[in-house]
Amino acid sequence: MPYCQECGAKLPDEEKARFCPNCGAPMQPPSRIVKPVEVSRAAEREKSRRLESVIAATLICFIITFFGTVLPIDSAEAQAVFQEFSEFEKTFEKVNPFFTIALFYGNNFIHSLAMFTPFVGPFYGFYVLFSTGRVIAAMAQVQRSNPLTLLIFTFVSPHSWIEYVSYGLALSESFWLALMIVRHRFREELVNVFKAISACALLLLCAAFIETYLISSLTQEMELSDFLVENLF
Repeated sequence: MPYCQECGAKLPDEEKARFCPNCGAPMQPPSRIVKPVEVSRAAEREKSRRLESVIAATLICFIITFFGTVLPIDSAEAQAVFQEFSEFEKTFEKVNPFFTIALFYGNNFIHSLAMFTPFVGPFYGFYVLFSTGRVIAAMAQVQRSNPLTLLIFTFVSPHSWIEYVSYGLALSESFWLALMIVRHRFREELVNVFKAISACALLLLCAAFIETYLISSLTQEMELSDFLVENLF
């Protein structure tokens, strides 16, 4: 039985009734009269679907990187990618840690913002994630190691998980934004877009701090090891 949106009284089931018998408010078509409980349940279902879409998008991100890692790579391409990555790593050894954090954060955040773009964002994200797998494959070939082992080792660090959750959130929101555009509800979705972007910004900032700390610690350990080798042996 429907309820009046003005006073909350139960409305008769008669199709010809046009006014509420309690307050006199005009009745709306049955399809537009929704109970408060039904509205709450619909909101909960939407939240659940959004969470499931984030989890699914994050898993897809891992799968795409996995395929980028295991697919064969040409030796010349592997050498070029490895050389470029090595030069990129050397720049971190010469700069201030805060600059390193800003560099990591800026690079990852720009990628995530591009992923938020409706309709084309997922394609850009898949390209970036696949390219990440190609870098891992190149390093594995040059170092003569198993690419899957290197992939697993990469995701042992918590910053990698945080980054991929951020990318999954961005890709998921890109899907929802595109869906709402098709449904002509673009303005309603903007609030969720801003929330998702803010969440990505915080997650990627945490990831940048963790990654910089790990690199700094590893560099210090290597310098200490070199010092001991040169002076004690």
